[in-house]
Amino acid sequence: MRAVNAATTALVGILVAAVLSVVDPVWPAAAIGAGALVSAGILLARPGGRKHYALAGIGYTLGLAAAIALSGWFPAEYGGSPLVSLVLFGLFGTFLVALKVAGGRVVRAVARRYGDAEYAQTVYDAVASVATLIGLAWTLLTIQEKAARYGGIGLGAVGTAALNYYGVEYAVVVWFLDSGVDVVVLLFVGFTLGLFHVLESLHTTWIATKKTASAGASKAEEAHARVAEARGEGDED
Repeated sequence: MRAVNAATTALVGILVAAVLSVVDPVWPAAAIGAGALVSAGILLARPGGRKHYALAGIGYTLGLAAAIALSGWFPAEYGGSPLVSLVLFGLFGTFLVALKVAGGRVVRAVARRYGDAEYAQTVYDAVASVATLIGLAWTLLTIQEKAARYGGIGLGAVGTAALNYYGVEYAVVVWFLDSGVDVVVLLFVGFTLGLFHVLESLHTTWIATKKTASAGASKAEEAHARVAEARGEGDED
């Protein structure tokens, strides 16, 4: 069910990006960013339950890349750096989530033997989400540092979107693309995926905090009940 929800959310964002790509074909960052905001906004507005922002981010980036490559709908400007950037960060996001899932299975297996597996999984989700966010942030900072050193580019998401609007490029040659990858677009797509991971971290941390508070309150009530029971037995004696 979580995969279906993430895919549905991502699909809406992809449709938004597809429409905007025709409205302004020479500004890919606008369409990519708007689609991501819509996808994240839908999840944010959905009431209750566990929301899988990271999965939605992967679905959006890789789904949009597939749509650009296969549909023939998107303008030619989307077939170079935007497509490559979406694939690269989509695969990187998949790698991070796969590590998180693998670790979660180990934690759950151990917790089943020694404690509350559901609570352990909740806490692990929060810690692992923050860790994957740090990994993504470190990658973006590394790319940005190289771009600032060699190309004078040292801006965040808004700055890279503005540079893309004005046609500013800083291409880095890679072996599978003759024209190279525009670091401006690459950074913007990375910041876009980062939006989903920030929301994932905040969401899982909030859930873990509530569960911890609830568990603490339950233990306090149990302790109070035992004390009251002991006092009652003492009065009877």
